[in-house]
Amino acid sequence: MQPKKAFSSQLLRRITRWNAVHVLAKTFSAFCAAKWYALFLGPMGMAHLGNFRNLLAEWEVLVTLGLENSLIQSLSKPELTDHDRSRLLSTCLALIGATGVLVLAGSALGWHWMESAVLHNAPVNTYFWICCLSLLPFYWAQLYLGMVLNGLGQTISYFKAASWGSIINLMLTYVLVSRFGLSGAMLSLIAYPVFLLTWYLYVLKKMHAFRFFTFQSIELTSLKPLLTVSAMSILAAIWNPIIQWYIRDQLMIFQGLEVAGYWEALSRISSFLFLFVGSVTTYYFLPLLVRGKSNRERNIAFRRFYFRLFPLFLAGLVILWLGRSLWVPFLFSDAFDPIESAMTWQFAGDGLRAASLIWGYLFFAEKRWKSFLVFELASGLLWMYTSNIGIENQGLQGALKAYTFTYFIYGIAVCLYFTYTARITQKD
Repeated sequence: MQPKKAFSSQLLRRITRWNAVHVLAKTFSAFCAAKWYALFLGPMGMAHLGNFRNLLAEWEVLVTLGLENSLIQSLSKPELTDHDRSRLLSTCLALIGATGVLVLAGSALGWHWMESAVLHNAPVNTYFWICCLSLLPFYWAQLYLGMVLNGLGQTISYFKAASWGSIINLMLTYVLVSRFGLSGAMLSLIAYPVFLLTWYLYVLKKMHAFRFFTFQSIELTSLKPLLTVSAMSILAAIWNPIIQWYIRDQLMIFQGLEVAGYWEALSRISSFLFLFVGSVTTYYFLPLLVRGKSNRERNIAFRRFYFRLFPLFLAGLVILWLGRSLWVPFLFSDAFDPIESAMTWQFAGDGLRAASLIWGYLFFAEKRWKSFLVFELASGLLWMYTSNIGIENQGLQGALKAYTFTYFIYGIAVCLYFTYTARITQKD
């Protein structure tokens, strides 16, 4: 047993080290991009950009069908043969290609509606939509190949590509935002993945992985084991952007576009913070939970999460909260000063969200898709309901208090649920 523990510890250190490089590069790039958004777009432009991010997330899940976690899990199973991998990868490629064509056609026909209903008539022109629709196939292709690399055990290569991609995105974002304003900012979100696609193709060719992709291997029945996790991922991926869009829309209605921009800035800070803990949980702790066949093995994963990863996240939150008056004006601009006073509730919610993160992944590991659907729908509805009340009464502060309250209730509920089900299982 000792060599296995040493291997697991060594694997965690390697993944954590390269993930740290990836997170630092992506965070630095995102910080610089946030500064440029603040200078060139202001709070109102950031609110519009947030709506486009949600639209991009909806496109992504419709095309990939929420296959990311399930595909990575299936490909990482040691008992899988080359023939099984070929069937799985070829079928997924064909399916994602077909859905990509349908989503692209629907977007091309309905861009007037999206511009009005989703983007709230953001000041973008027809040329933006032409460029956007032209780049989307490359964006979706790199998403799929990124899943393949992770599933085939090339997580380090994935992090390397993502790190260099962040640096390229940094330069590209400045050029596009300074030159084209909001349209450029939106295009920068989908332009740099073309580099990632090139890198992924090179790594896969070096691995001789293209042998897995054959037309003869396409078989829809090979996707059956993926459907449960895929359904769970689809709900989460569709539901979360809808919740964010709804809260931002309520802020626009009751508080104005500028306050919605403040909320978007706080959401961006939150996304920066979850880059590290979220990616390590996905690429290390999720496979650990999947492989764990007993409560003892899964308890090891929980102890590593709560005694190694979670304290680092909390320490980062405390340091950032104490120094918020120093880095907020540096990161954004003087126009974003109001977010300093609102940051306490944002960070409180982030801490509670991080504490419940591994419990949420346990739904995937145990394939409890019905329970997952109930918890996701219930917590989302609770977040929207409390946000609506909070925004009407306290504006931005009310929206952030609703975020904190939601994850407080969610954390307690999911912990009680798994404790109860574990006791039932032991009795049986």
